[in-house]
Amino acid sequence: MLYYRVMVSCYYSRFIGNSKHSIPILCLRLGLAFVFLYAGIMSIAEPSHWVGWVPEWVESFGVSLEAALRFHAVIDILLGVLFLLGVYQKWVGISTGLLLIVITIVAGTHVLDTTFRDIGLAMVSLGYAFYPVKNNEGYHHVPKK
Repeated sequence: MLYYRVMVSCYYSRFIGNSKHSIPILCLRLGLAFVFLYAGIMSIAEPSHWVGWVPEWVESFGVSLEAALRFHAVIDILLGVLFLLGVYQKWVGISTGLLLIVITIVAGTHVLDTTFRDIGLAMVSLGYAFYPVKNNEGYHHVPKK
């Protein structure tokens, strides 16, 4: 029983962290992980519902809309898993923030039904990337390993 408690405690510390900054980071991580995992998985499971969001000019590069959607879905799933694991905080946050900004620019402001959400998620991702994390040496923007 003691072994079980120690293992759970170690996993909890790794997943949650030990500082007062751990809960906000966990909330950001899980929220962003859900968004990206949901979008990626549903893009693969129900491509007919999502392919309409892929710009038609993608086909001018010799790529079908469905292939572009699958590629983007794999990227979304990868980013979602990285958020879930809590690794590479700075780079995952910057990558998703920039990805969402590019999507917003490509989609244009004529689709405000989704643009507002993408702008908000981009800012949350960038906030996650630069949220200070405390380790034994003080506060750093990038967790030291």
